[in-house]
Amino acid sequence: MKLVLSFILLMFTVCWSPGTLAIDCYYGGKGGPVDKSVTIPSFAIPSTIGTGEKIWVSPIIKVPVYCDNNTQPDGQDEKIALWVSPQSGASDPYLQPGITFEGADHDAEGGPDAVDTGQCVGSASSGSQCTGGTPTSRRFVARIRFYVRLKQRPPHDYVSTLSAIPLIAFAGYDDVSSNGHNLKYTLTGLNNIRVLDCG
Repeated sequence: MKLVLSFILLMFTVCWSPGTLAIDCYYGGKGGPVDKSVTIPSFAIPSTIGTGEKIWVSPIIKVPVYCDNNTQPDGQDEKIALWVSPQSGASDPYLQPGITFEGADHDAEGGPDAVDTGQCVGSASSGSQCTGGTPTSRRFVARIRFYVRLKQRPPHDYVSTLSAIPLIAFAGYDDVSSNGHNLKYTLTGLNNIRVLDCG
């Protein structure tokens, strides 16, 4: 399972075609973990459930985010974005994973979605105070709910072929860093959802 997750995370980074200008984001503090996961428990849904409905929603997850290393050459502030992976739901015809952040749903069904967190990291060269005292780093807590929505009604006994999917990453608003220092969350357990025959 660990090997599969490692491969998925590698593809997650490669498929985003990151640029060279970005920031680093970690869980909890500088040098903290960059790979986290949320697991969907095993449960069943009726085959009569309506299209577009959320069939699973996580509790609110409080994510302590630390970002630094703004490498913008012009000394500009770098906005911190919550990137929703362009892969989310792309390989499953029935299940659409997504997140709720600041009261809005995001699932990247139409392509990459960079959600502005309202946070930023200043540049040491410019002395920017966008981060409120320490211009070159920023700490904040992001409150997120993960969910799975039904894209279309699945057949009886349908089980997803996806065991895990990289869903979000905290990174610079312009792009995701190529060095891998972006706090990522993988949603696991899509194949724990079963469809019952209620006919």
